[in-house]
Amino acid sequence: MEDISMKQTMIDETIKGLRIFGHFDNCSDEEEFFVERHFLDYQLESDFAGAAISDRGIGNFNPGGTTYACATFTIYTYSHGTDSPSHRFVFSYFGGRGGYLGLGHGLAITDEEDNLLYWREPGEDEKTQWRINCMASDLTDADGNFVFDGDPYNI
Repeated sequence: MEDISMKQTMIDETIKGLRIFGHFDNCSDEEEFFVERHFLDYQLESDFAGAAISDRGIGNFNPGGTTYACATFTIYTYSHGTDSPSHRFVFSYFGGRGGYLGLGHGLAITDEEDNLLYWREPGEDEKTQWRINCMASDLTDADGNFVFDGDPYNI
């Protein structure tokens, strides 16, 4: 039996929150939240104590002159022994068929300083295609697809 860590439990609960709130924006029941799960695991420090979705809203994402209306979700992370958040990440969903989080949606993730940490256009495969990905490198799998491994890389 696999040992379930507190970190993994908190990530699972955060993903459940995204799924619940995402239903208002046409989130598919089959949505894996693959990137979101890996992103949180990648970003959370060893003294991580919690994560919470605090805000849901509508915003804009403007990459290279194209403006997308987005459903935004703000996630705060907390370290042990603190009441103030250690990080803020905004997950912005756009361009999905039938809604912001509809099939084939795009995703942008920014931090508290508005650094763009992840960007995938609508229709791009979340596991192998992106414009910016702080979790990936130029390593590829046997089929030549880029893989997540933790080193910053932009394609």
